[in-house]
Amino acid sequence: MSSFLSKILDRLVRLGPFSCLVLAVKRLAALAVRAVTLALRLVMALLNATVFRWCLRAAKIIDYPFRALIKRWYMQSVPIRDNRVVLITFQGTFTCNPRMIAEELLSAPEDYDLVWVVKDDAPVGDYPLGLRFVRYDTLPFYRELAGARVIVENTNILERLQVRKKPGQTVIQTWHGSLGIKRLDGDVVRGLRWDILARRARETVDCMLCDSDFDVDVFRGAYWKDAPEYLMTGHPRNDIFFWPEDRKRAVVDKVYRTLGIAPEKKLFLYAPTHSDTLDASFTALPYEKLARALHDRFGGEWQIVVRVHNRLKKQSRAWFRTLPDCVSDATMYDDMQDILVAAEAGLTDYSSWIFDFMLTYKPAFVITLHYDVFAANRGFYYPLESTPFPIAPDVKTLLHNIRAFDDAAYRPAVAAFLASKGCMEDGQASARTAEKIRALTHPAP
Repeated sequence: MSSFLSKILDRLVRLGPFSCLVLAVKRLAALAVRAVTLALRLVMALLNATVFRWCLRAAKIIDYPFRALIKRWYMQSVPIRDNRVVLITFQGTFTCNPRMIAEELLSAPEDYDLVWVVKDDAPVGDYPLGLRFVRYDTLPFYRELAGARVIVENTNILERLQVRKKPGQTVIQTWHGSLGIKRLDGDVVRGLRWDILARRARETVDCMLCDSDFDVDVFRGAYWKDAPEYLMTGHPRNDIFFWPEDRKRAVVDKVYRTLGIAPEKKLFLYAPTHSDTLDASFTALPYEKLARALHDRFGGEWQIVVRVHNRLKKQSRAWFRTLPDCVSDATMYDDMQDILVAAEAGLTDYSSWIFDFMLTYKPAFVITLHYDVFAANRGFYYPLESTPFPIAPDVKTLLHNIRAFDDAAYRPAVAAFLASKGCMEDGQASARTAEKIRALTHPAP
């Protein structure tokens, strides 16, 4: 296929013919504006505002079946490669469960063709040698997907892209949280769009990684009521908590170095979840008082590391300009699990990362700002009071909970909570998942 035709097909795959037509009309109008009257400039301004936006929205709706047909036709023409594994995260960076699976496969004796999906023109981050890269939602991206024997994702990515797997392909869904209290979108959002997404999830995913009986119940309720195969492997991203101390020390050093934090300071992580109705509430916390409370209870000098939800990355840059020097921005750090290893203690509202963090048995706290609003709009799978975390409805109570933290009571409460959910994390999830992939890509003769 010539380079010219490839560019055309790539544009059609990403945008669709009607969207391309609308954009072409806009560009032609822009050229005309430069050569004709002030009246045309006014028309162009209208096109750039309301009229153009509505035209583009309509074109995207019309383009939907065309894009799906083009992808399906193109992907059917690409043969499957037995050893090819494509790994994709919604973050677009080297992170989460796919990261740990990739590292495990890279250390295996089998020959794998590992393709990592990035969202930038070139990979940006601390990637290991041995990966190939492809940019998300481009023609080469769909070619790599079509040729993969195994596809690994950490949310409903393929389903949103209207990608249909081919016979002989296996999709492994790893998700990106476990034991979390916050209800998933599939259990909360209603309407035709989400019904279609749930149906696609059932049709697309073959294997679902779980670490507990609770996981299985949540995934069945949210998306996969009668499928897929549930693999009680544990979550590969949590293997990092079971690494040898020298290996974890290297992770800690990397976090401190990347965030520019003095090595003598202790890290306290605050990472709130995404809210459907609230966003920058974390800017209201009195961080200097928080650092003093941590010093009073645990000693040492503390640096508070704040990491906002992935959906709020762009907005967060302006918010952080208002925060004091004792706060560091970790929003752009690729892998949350690295920060969990480096942090001495943590705080969230309702985010699932705290349920990974509890595997370390380090102090963890919850603040329930805007609880009634969040409960009404999102809801919970179980009572927040059933967790082992000290809960604070306001800042004053949070500071008290930190100063009064009782480690002797907290540790057995964590163990009891994990047991009640049927959690089986033991640091071997990556190895178990790699064994499943090996059986799919290198079957025994």
